[in-house]
Amino acid sequence: MPGLGFLLGAFGFVRRAAQGAFTLATRYPLQAALIVAVLALGWTWHGKSKAIGQRDAAVAGRKADRTAYTAAQAEAGRLALAAKAATEARYKAHAQEIDREHETQLADARSDVDRYIADHRVRAQGVAGSRGGTPATPDNRNPGVPANLPANYVPVAESDLRACAAATAYALDARTWALGLAK
Repeated sequence: MPGLGFLLGAFGFVRRAAQGAFTLATRYPLQAALIVAVLALGWTWHGKSKAIGQRDAAVAGRKADRTAYTAAQAEAGRLALAAKAATEARYKAHAQEIDREHETQLADARSDVDRYIADHRVRAQGVAGSRGGTPATPDNRNPGVPANLPANYVPVAESDLRACAAATAYALDARTWALGLAK
């Protein structure tokens, strides 16, 4: 067994080296302590150098990450502002279109009200007492209401009719605008 002889020889060498080191350490204790301290410092320095390298790599990585996410945030902010501007432009164009439609519909509503007023105006009776109507007099400003009007008839002032037409047109256009926002 040549392998066993080699192992025994190696073991013997290690044993003689350990005895020699022990003999030197007992003969020169301060120098041995100094050698052990230098070896320990070397080992510590090697470990510290490795740790410093790892720390520096980590710091550089964090700086790179910080730069990357700062750039990403700036890009996201730019994209958000562009999206906001596009949405505002779209809403502004939609609002202008709705305003134009509102003006057209308001003009139509006003002309419809004017026609309604002209067709349904309560007119004063020409002769007092004709057909049982109430005559108009200068003191009470009664236009003379015909007797054949229904009992639940309520006359409405022209200004009120115009205000109702304008409010209705506005409400319908506001509804159209609000429904258009979902598109």
